[in-house]
Amino acid sequence: EEAAIRTNTTICLGKIAVHLDASERERVLIPAFTRSLKDPFPPGRNAGLLSFSATQQYYKPIDAATRVLAAVAPMVLDPEREVRETALGCLRAY
Repeated sequence: EEAAIRTNTTICLGKIAVHLDASERERVLIPAFTRSLKDPFPPGRNAGLLSFSATQQYYKPIDAATRVLAAVAPMVLDPEREVRETALGCLRAY
């Protein structure tokens, strides 16, 4: 049950990002979504990748290159096929 809560929290954060102040988005989003990529629950990792894709317009190019892509790229080697496919889609979006 905790895994589902973590997953839904990640999804919710991605959806409310538009309502956050720019400084809050900068402080919260990348660390939260990066943390979700380490979740042992595959849907949690997938939610983090989808949230990175959905919020890409909020990141400075330097943050996208050094923080987001650095976190997303290793996910193409995830043991779960769905996570790998989402990671590739996320990389293509950036």
